[in-house]
Amino acid sequence: MATVLLVDDEFEHLWALQIAMEAAGHRVLTAENGERALLAATRHLPDLIVTDWEMPVMDGLELCSRLTCYPSFAHIGIAMLSAQMKPAVLPPGCHAFFQKPVNTTELLRVTSSFLTRRLSAISASRPVDVAISRPHWPALAAKWWA
Repeated sequence: MATVLLVDDEFEHLWALQIAMEAAGHRVLTAENGERALLAATRHLPDLIVTDWEMPVMDGLELCSRLTCYPSFAHIGIAMLSAQMKPAVLPPGCHAFFQKPVNTTELLRVTSSFLTRRLSAISASRPVDVAISRPHWPALAAKWWA
């Protein structure tokens, strides 16, 4: 199960995306603008961020820009949503673009593919055989605990 942060200023879009992501088995966090999303990301470190392009306070472009400044967010995938046409070049940090209204089946396919690759890379980088360390001090006798 992956943690997905959904960012959109329109409640209906946010709600529909949340239902689709939760139905796919993901843990979902939501934010109504980029500023709140940045705060949520620093607190919960999501595996994926799906954000709207145009929002008040902080838009999706600024969110992508700020996230690329943090090394801990370097490997988090970002999918951008917009009612506008796809730009010729995606902004730095953005890995996918979807035009609204979003085809949730396609969004889930792409995000699941990205999450599978990301989580596989993380598990491959962790050591498999971890030695159990022994305590340096001998255990105290039970009489000392009473």
